[in-house]
Amino acid sequence: MKDINQHLLILPVLFSVKPIEQFHVNVGMEYGFVLSNDRSGVPVRNVFDFRVRVAGGLTYQVLPYLGINAYCSYDIRASNPIYYTDAQGNDIGTSSENMLVASLGVNYTFKSWSKKSRD
Repeated sequence: MKDINQHLLILPVLFSVKPIEQFHVNVGMEYGFVLSNDRSGVPVRNVFDFRVRVAGGLTYQVLPYLGINAYCSYDIRASNPIYYTDAQGNDIGTSSENMLVASLGVNYTFKSWSKKSRD
């Protein structure tokens, strides 16, 4: 298996629902652009790629300004084909993938915009 180093610009568009006071459920879409693509030193062409993912997560508010979250997204369409080339620039193969991304994180709110803080 080859190492893949990709730099992506990702724009998540998520909606948040608060079923109970300390939990938030987040669902939506994520749009991403591959900015660079390195496949273990193997030359590639067609680096530009646009990704569309379904995304979701959970947030637990430990304190009013501190939360812990889990987040997951999955490509709903395969990436554009990436063409591997040899030293002369001849195509030697292609690949296309669907990625699953999962993360855990901590969030901190600098200012609360609740009605109580405005009064």
